[in-house]
Amino acid sequence: MSDRKRNVFIGIFTANIIITLLLYVPRAFPYIVIVLGVAGALKLLRKLAYQGTGRIPAGQEPEVPVGPQKLLTYECRTAEDYLQRGRRKAGAGDNNGAITDFDRAVEIKPELADAYFARGYAKNDTSDFTGALEDWERAVFLKPLFESTLRHKIDRVKIKIKTADKSKTAQEYVNAGNAKIAAGDLAGAVRYYDKAIKLDSNCAEAYSNRGVVKGKTGDYSGALEDLMKAVELDPALEPDIRPLIAKIIADQGLVCETKEEEGKTKKEGWTK
Repeated sequence: MSDRKRNVFIGIFTANIIITLLLYVPRAFPYIVIVLGVAGALKLLRKLAYQGTGRIPAGQEPEVPVGPQKLLTYECRTAEDYLQRGRRKAGAGDNNGAITDFDRAVEIKPELADAYFARGYAKNDTSDFTGALEDWERAVFLKPLFESTLRHKIDRVKIKIKTADKSKTAQEYVNAGNAKIAAGDLAGAVRYYDKAIKLDSNCAEAYSNRGVVKGKTGDYSGALEDLMKAVELDPALEPDIRPLIAKIIADQGLVCETKEEEGKTKKEGWTK
């Protein structure tokens, strides 16, 4: 017997029992009301418990094409479609695929708190604790109802971040920043390069890469400062970095009010 037929049968059977009790045992009416009230409350609590997470209660899955592969690959049109497909991918163990769908969901609908909530779980499962923290905090901001569910998870992930920070080297942060660039997360890349420089203020690669990212995000003054610092720390980088510096200066029409010679500046010295 299918789940739907079984549910229909149970519903009819229960209704018959209730009608019989009401007809032949009038005193049972208050107890029936109490039982129905408790059942309704439990159903509501169950719905709230699942709301926004990567799990879908049995029997409440959306109408999608059948078949294990089609469930994960059906065409999405709305943010909610991407959210549902991402949840299914996460449930199947494809966290990276799920994150891609959640990314698309928040791109279409930036205020979709459930997508940030679910993406936070997927990022946490892939050890992207910083990303998980950002998503969960955003989810709570958009939907305060999540605060009670996420409070302890946020506290735990903060501890994980601190522990990871203490054990990593500057080069590991540089590598993590490079991975963020490859994934298109420039803001995340800058955060990792910041941490690398905090651990090792002489890490030329961190300055160089951060300078490139700042140039891409429009922080041209910051880009020039980082690129020149990289050359200062490692002159071997100059052949690669000097053309980038020249291009930024030419494209932005920048002049340096404080420079004593070409290639030396302070951040506040660059103006148009």
